[in-house]
Amino acid sequence: MNRDADTFDLDMVAAADWRAHFEERVGILQYEAGMTRANAETRARAEIYDTVVANGVADLGIVGELAAANRRRHLPEVEVILHQVGLASCAAPAWGVGHVIDEDGGIYRPAEPGETESEAAAIVPSFVDGLEDLVAHGLRSRRTLTRLGLAAVVGAIEIDNAREQDQPLLVFSDPLAWLRGDTHGIVVIDWKHIGAELEGVRALICLPTIAPQLHQATRCCWPRPVVATPPRKDLQHAA
Repeated sequence: MNRDADTFDLDMVAAADWRAHFEERVGILQYEAGMTRANAETRARAEIYDTVVANGVADLGIVGELAAANRRRHLPEVEVILHQVGLASCAAPAWGVGHVIDEDGGIYRPAEPGETESEAAAIVPSFVDGLEDLVAHGLRSRRTLTRLGLAAVVGAIEIDNAREQDQPLLVFSDPLAWLRGDTHGIVVIDWKHIGAELEGVRALICLPTIAPQLHQATRCCWPRPVVATPPRKDLQHAA
């Protein structure tokens, strides 16, 4: 089916097989618009969420939850809070805020109106061949939870970029730091399984607080990546 390279149909987004349509859109952007795979994926994701947010679609599971979180961050009262935590100018295309309930086991669910035990959190996506999971980072507790228990990493495409371009990979300490850094790097969510994901990356740059965990997580990688902790001023966004 021939579609204009600058449009995306809402019906495609709302369909049950939206992941297949995501791949189709990426293909269109690659072969008709001449984009690289990485840039095409980034553009396709941004278009999907722009479309969902603009049309108020709320019945797409975690896609709809992310869209709702994205809408909330544009509320005037929320923008004040985002400014206070250094996220007012974040350029990431798909993220938001919401109130969450800790379900134990590292899982959260969106809070219902009136649930006083809820906590305000930043909500970010975890993409692996499509939207795999959502990750919430408590603005008060600083605890990181996942929606479905599937996410191992946030920013997985940055791993591919670092590997393909033979460049160091930034590893942020939490989703807030990742957002402050305009998502140019990753956040590790599941330390037990991240080693395999980092295979082939030659160097990791992080703050000293997480360097020991990275050393441990990559002990079986070959070649084992260098874990570097440059002066704090060079990682001012990764605090």
